[in-house]
Amino acid sequence: MHFDHRVRLHAAGQQPFDLDEWEGVLSFLRNAPWVLVVEDVEDATPQNYAQSAQQRLRILEARLGVRCIVFGWCDGPFAKRGEPRAVALRQARASALALARIIAAITLTPEGVQRPSVLVDGLGAMVLENVVTQNLWIGRRAFNTVVITQPDCSAVEHAKWLEPFGLIEQVYVLWHGQDEVLEEIARDQSAALEPLGLGTVCPLAASVDYIDCGASGAVVPRLRTVFMDDQAHKDSPIVEFLVEALSGISPLKRERAKIRRTRRAKVWQLTSAGPGS
Repeated sequence: MHFDHRVRLHAAGQQPFDLDEWEGVLSFLRNAPWVLVVEDVEDATPQNYAQSAQQRLRILEARLGVRCIVFGWCDGPFAKRGEPRAVALRQARASALALARIIAAITLTPEGVQRPSVLVDGLGAMVLENVVTQNLWIGRRAFNTVVITQPDCSAVEHAKWLEPFGLIEQVYVLWHGQDEVLEEIARDQSAALEPLGLGTVCPLAASVDYIDCGASGAVVPRLRTVFMDDQAHKDSPIVEFLVEALSGISPLKRERAKIRRTRRAKVWQLTSAGPGS
Protein backbone atom coordinates (compact mmCIF):
# COMPACT_ATOMS: atom_id res chain seq x y z
CA MET A 1 0.00 0.00 0.00
CA HIS A 2 1.40 3.41 -0.96
CA PHE A 3 0.49 6.80 0.41
CA ASP A 4 -1.08 8.96 -2.31
CA HIS A 5 1.79 11.37 -2.96
CA ARG A 6 -0.59 13.89 -4.58
CA VAL A 7 -2.41 14.43 -1.29
CA ARG A 8 -0.16 16.48 0.92
CA LEU A 9 -2.10 18.86 3.11
CA HIS A 10 -4.84 18.50 5.70
CA ALA A 11 -7.04 21.20 7.29
CA ALA A 12 -9.67 20.74 9.99
CA GLY A 13 -13.05 19.89 8.53
CA GLN A 14 -11.70 19.82 4.97
CA GLN A 15 -10.93 17.09 2.48
CA PRO A 16 -7.18 16.54 1.94
CA PHE A 17 -5.79 18.80 -0.79
CA ASP A 18 -2.60 19.28 -2.76
CA LEU A 19 -0.61 22.26 -3.92
CA ASP A 20 -2.75 22.70 -7.03
CA GLU A 21 -5.47 23.86 -4.62
CA TRP A 22 -3.24 26.30 -2.73
CA GLU A 23 -5.29 29.34 -3.68
CA GLY A 24 -8.27 27.77 -1.98
CA VAL A 25 -6.17 27.16 1.11
CA LEU A 26 -5.18 30.83 1.21
CA SER A 27 -8.81 31.82 1.03
CA PHE A 28 -9.54 29.47 3.94
CA LEU A 29 -6.73 31.07 5.98
CA ARG A 30 -7.32 34.71 5.11
CA ASN A 31 -6.76 37.11 8.03
CA ALA A 32 -6.27 34.24 10.47
CA PRO A 33 -3.02 33.24 12.23
CA TRP A 34 -1.97 29.71 11.31
CA VAL A 35 0.68 27.06 11.83
CA LEU A 36 2.10 24.56 9.33
CA VAL A 37 2.72 21.18 10.98
CA VAL A 38 5.37 18.83 9.55
CA GLU A 39 4.74 15.87 11.76
CA ASP A 40 6.22 12.49 12.59
CA VAL A 41 4.13 9.96 10.66
CA GLU A 42 5.91 6.81 11.80
CA ASP A 43 3.55 3.96 12.73
CA ALA A 44 0.65 5.55 10.83
CA THR A 45 -1.04 3.73 7.94
CA PRO A 46 -2.33 5.13 4.66
CA GLN A 47 -5.82 3.96 5.58
CA ASN A 48 -6.06 5.80 8.90
CA TYR A 49 -3.83 8.81 8.25
CA ALA A 50 -6.43 11.28 6.99
CA GLN A 51 -8.85 10.45 9.81
CA SER A 52 -6.17 10.63 12.52
CA ALA A 53 -4.90 13.92 11.04
CA GLN A 54 -8.36 15.40 11.59
CA GLN A 55 -8.30 14.30 15.23
CA ARG A 56 -4.86 15.83 15.76
CA LEU A 57 -5.89 19.03 14.02
CA ARG A 58 -8.86 19.56 16.31
CA ILE A 59 -6.71 19.18 19.43
CA LEU A 60 -3.83 21.25 18.03
CA GLU A 61 -6.08 24.12 17.05
CA ALA A 62 -7.78 24.11 20.45
CA ARG A 63 -4.42 24.15 22.26
CA LEU A 64 -2.66 26.70 20.05
CA GLY A 65 -5.66 28.92 19.40
CA VAL A 66 -4.83 29.15 15.69
CA ARG A 67 -5.67 27.29 12.51
CA CYS A 68 -3.30 24.50 11.52
CA ILE A 69 -2.39 22.86 8.22
CA VAL A 70 -0.78 19.41 8.46
CA PHE A 71 1.72 18.37 5.78
CA GLY A 72 1.39 14.59 5.35
CA TRP A 73 4.89 14.15 4.03
CA CYS A 74 5.28 10.40 3.80
CA ASP A 75 5.83 9.34 0.18
CA GLY A 76 5.65 5.58 -0.16
CA PRO A 77 5.02 2.90 2.49
CA PHE A 78 4.87 4.31 6.00
CA ALA A 79 7.84 3.54 8.20
CA LYS A 80 7.22 1.33 11.22
CA ARG A 81 9.24 0.88 14.36
CA GLY A 82 11.83 -1.80 13.84
CA GLU A 83 12.15 -1.30 10.10
CA PRO A 84 15.57 -0.35 8.70
CA ARG A 85 16.46 3.29 9.10
CA ALA A 86 16.89 3.46 5.33
CA VAL A 87 13.09 3.39 4.97
CA ALA A 88 12.62 6.66 6.87
CA LEU A 89 15.61 8.23 5.13
CA ARG A 90 14.21 7.34 1.71
CA GLN A 91 10.81 8.78 2.61
CA ALA A 92 12.37 11.99 3.90
CA ARG A 93 14.43 12.50 0.76
CA ALA A 94 11.45 11.79 -1.48
CA SER A 95 9.24 14.24 0.42
CA ALA A 96 11.72 17.13 0.52
CA LEU A 97 10.64 18.53 -2.84
CA ALA A 98 7.00 18.72 -1.75
CA LEU A 99 7.92 20.59 1.44
CA ALA A 100 10.17 22.92 -0.55
CA ARG A 101 7.25 23.72 -2.85
CA ILE A 102 5.06 24.50 0.17
CA ILE A 103 7.72 26.80 1.62
CA ALA A 104 8.13 28.55 -1.72
CA ALA A 105 4.36 29.05 -1.97
CA ILE A 106 4.29 30.53 1.52
CA THR A 107 6.95 33.10 0.61
CA LEU A 108 4.59 34.31 -2.13
CA THR A 109 1.62 34.61 0.22
CA PRO A 110 -0.47 37.63 -0.84
CA GLU A 111 -1.47 40.53 1.36
CA GLY A 112 -4.25 39.59 3.76
CA VAL A 113 -2.83 36.16 4.60
CA GLN A 114 -0.62 36.07 7.65
CA ARG A 115 2.86 34.56 7.61
CA PRO A 116 2.65 31.24 9.51
CA SER A 117 4.89 29.56 12.01
CA VAL A 118 5.90 25.93 11.49
CA LEU A 119 6.04 23.04 13.95
CA VAL A 120 8.42 20.28 12.80
CA ASP A 121 8.14 17.10 14.84
CA GLY A 122 10.33 13.99 15.05
CA LEU A 123 11.05 12.49 11.64
CA GLY A 124 9.73 15.68 10.05
CA ALA A 125 13.16 17.16 10.86
CA MET A 126 14.67 14.77 8.31
CA VAL A 127 12.41 16.21 5.64
CA LEU A 128 13.43 19.77 6.51
CA GLU A 129 17.09 18.74 6.56
CA ASN A 130 16.74 17.32 3.06
CA VAL A 131 15.10 20.51 1.80
CA VAL A 132 18.26 22.39 2.78
CA THR A 133 20.89 19.77 1.90
CA GLN A 134 19.32 19.01 -1.51
CA ASN A 135 19.53 22.74 -2.34
CA LEU A 136 15.74 22.97 -2.62
CA TRP A 137 15.42 25.82 -0.13
CA ILE A 138 15.17 29.25 -1.79
CA GLY A 139 16.84 31.06 1.11
CA ARG A 140 14.02 33.54 1.78
CA ARG A 141 12.13 33.91 5.03
CA ALA A 142 8.79 32.14 5.03
CA PHE A 143 7.85 31.74 8.71
CA ASN A 144 7.36 33.79 11.84
CA THR A 145 8.97 31.04 13.88
CA VAL A 146 10.33 27.54 13.23
CA VAL A 147 9.95 25.14 16.18
CA ILE A 148 11.57 21.70 15.86
CA THR A 149 10.54 19.23 18.57
CA GLN A 150 12.55 16.09 19.34
CA PRO A 151 14.31 16.07 15.93
CA ASP A 152 14.81 12.51 14.74
CA CYS A 153 17.73 13.42 12.50
CA SER A 154 21.46 13.09 12.98
CA ALA A 155 23.06 15.45 15.49
CA VAL A 156 26.50 14.94 13.96
CA GLU A 157 27.34 17.95 11.78
CA HIS A 158 23.71 19.09 11.91
CA ALA A 159 24.98 22.67 12.20
CA LYS A 160 26.09 22.53 8.55
CA TRP A 161 22.49 22.65 7.36
CA LEU A 162 20.74 24.23 10.36
CA GLU A 163 23.14 27.19 10.67
CA PRO A 164 22.31 28.77 7.27
CA PHE A 165 18.62 28.03 7.79
CA GLY A 166 18.71 29.71 11.20
CA LEU A 167 20.34 32.83 9.75
CA ILE A 168 17.12 33.44 7.79
CA GLU A 169 14.48 31.93 10.08
CA GLN A 170 13.96 32.22 13.85
CA VAL A 171 14.55 28.60 14.91
CA TYR A 172 14.02 26.82 18.23
CA VAL A 173 15.11 23.20 18.69
CA LEU A 174 13.52 21.39 21.66
CA TRP A 175 15.27 18.30 22.99
CA HIS A 176 14.86 15.89 25.89
CA GLY A 177 17.64 13.52 26.96
CA GLN A 178 15.21 10.86 28.20
CA ASP A 179 13.25 10.33 25.00
CA GLU A 180 12.86 6.53 24.98
CA VAL A 181 12.21 6.37 21.24
CA LEU A 182 15.35 8.31 20.35
CA GLU A 183 17.41 6.42 22.95
CA GLU A 184 16.39 3.18 21.23
CA ILE A 185 17.53 4.59 17.89
CA ALA A 186 20.85 5.69 19.41
CA ARG A 187 21.43 2.14 20.74
CA ASP A 188 20.71 0.59 17.34
CA GLN A 189 24.13 -0.02 15.84
CA SER A 190 22.66 -0.50 12.35
CA ALA A 191 21.17 3.01 12.48
CA ALA A 192 24.55 4.58 13.26
CA LEU A 193 22.72 7.68 14.42
CA GLU A 194 22.93 10.01 17.41
CA PRO A 195 19.53 11.76 17.24
CA LEU A 196 19.61 15.52 17.65
CA GLY A 197 16.59 15.28 19.95
CA LEU A 198 18.73 13.79 22.74
CA GLY A 199 20.80 16.97 22.97
CA THR A 200 24.21 15.37 23.52
CA VAL A 201 26.27 16.43 20.50
CA CYS A 202 28.32 19.56 19.72
CA PRO A 203 29.02 21.78 17.90
CA LEU A 204 25.68 23.51 17.74
CA ALA A 205 24.36 25.97 15.16
CA ALA A 206 25.18 29.47 16.40
CA SER A 207 22.08 30.93 14.72
CA VAL A 208 19.64 28.62 16.53
CA ASP A 209 18.28 28.54 20.09
CA TYR A 210 18.20 25.11 21.73
CA ILE A 211 15.71 24.38 24.52
CA ASP A 212 16.60 21.59 26.96
CA CYS A 213 13.28 20.26 28.28
CA GLY A 214 14.76 17.53 30.48
CA ALA A 215 14.30 19.50 33.71
CA SER A 216 10.68 20.40 32.99
CA GLY A 217 9.26 17.07 34.13
CA ALA A 218 8.71 13.69 32.49
CA VAL A 219 6.96 15.00 29.38
CA VAL A 220 8.95 14.58 26.17
CA PRO A 221 8.15 17.43 23.74
CA ARG A 222 6.72 15.31 20.95
CA LEU A 223 3.55 16.43 19.22
CA ARG A 224 1.74 13.22 20.06
CA THR A 225 2.64 13.28 23.79
CA VAL A 226 2.33 17.01 24.48
CA PHE A 227 -0.81 17.83 22.51
CA MET A 228 -2.66 14.59 21.94
CA ASP A 229 -3.61 13.95 25.58
CA ASP A 230 -6.46 16.41 26.06
CA GLN A 231 -5.78 17.37 29.68
CA ALA A 232 -2.58 15.77 31.03
CA HIS A 233 -0.12 18.39 29.79
CA LYS A 234 -2.42 21.35 29.29
CA ASP A 235 -0.55 23.64 31.69
CA SER A 236 2.97 22.26 31.29
CA PRO A 237 5.87 24.67 30.62
CA ILE A 238 6.49 22.89 27.31
CA VAL A 239 2.98 23.67 26.07
CA GLU A 240 3.34 27.25 27.32
CA PHE A 241 6.61 27.62 25.43
CA LEU A 242 5.22 26.12 22.22
CA VAL A 243 2.10 28.29 22.28
CA GLU A 244 4.18 31.45 22.69
CA ALA A 245 6.83 30.51 20.12
CA LEU A 246 4.32 29.42 17.49
CA SER A 247 2.31 32.61 17.97
CA GLY A 248 5.39 34.61 16.98
CA ILE A 249 6.23 35.77 20.52
CA SER A 250 9.86 35.16 21.49
CA PRO A 251 9.76 33.26 24.80
CA LEU A 252 13.45 34.04 25.38
CA LYS A 253 13.12 37.83 25.30
CA ARG A 254 10.97 38.09 28.41
CA GLU A 255 11.92 37.73 32.06
CA ARG A 256 10.52 34.42 33.21
CA ALA A 257 11.43 31.87 35.86
CA LYS A 258 10.87 28.76 33.78
CA ILE A 259 13.52 29.46 31.13
CA ARG A 260 17.12 29.70 32.25
CA ARG A 261 20.40 30.20 30.45
CA THR A 262 22.92 27.38 30.66
CA ARG A 263 26.70 27.37 30.38
CA ARG A 264 26.43 26.20 26.79
CA ALA A 265 26.01 29.08 24.37
CA LYS A 266 22.57 29.19 22.73
CA VAL A 267 21.22 26.47 25.04
CA TRP A 268 18.36 27.28 27.41
CA GLN A 269 16.81 25.11 30.09
CA LEU A 270 13.07 24.85 30.46
CA THR A 271 12.06 24.03 34.04
CA SER A 272 8.85 23.47 35.95
CA ALA A 273 10.00 25.29 39.07
CA GLY A 274 10.15 28.97 39.91
CA PRO A 275 13.18 30.77 41.39
CA GLY A 276 14.47 29.40 44.64
CA SER A 277 12.79 26.02 44.12
